[in-house]
Amino acid sequence: MFGDIPIFVSYDGSDVWANREVFKLDESGEMLVVAACRQITFHNRSALGNPHYDWSYLKQTWFQWWIERMQTQLEQFDILRIDHFRGLEAAWEYCR
Repeated sequence: MFGDIPIFVSYDGSDVWANREVFKLDESGEMLVVAACRQITFHNRSALGNPHYDWSYLKQTWFQWWIERMQTQLEQFDILRIDHFRGLEAAWEYCR
């Protein structure tokens, strides 16, 4: 079976609320920044809304959250595609 995993997760999804330290959130859980691709402009701010990863934290933890996320999906699928993979190297963040 072929699986598909999105690069970004929903702000109101379980990934964010169970792993707040993985994302750039303030103390109350609100997004400090939002993730976007370069093509989204300030004129289209309604398209913004995904929480951005705290890459410094992820690096400190040897990307354990990503590893576990991939492992759980590979238990269900034979092949896994990261949707919008380019976001791993070209994502932008905008202050809210």
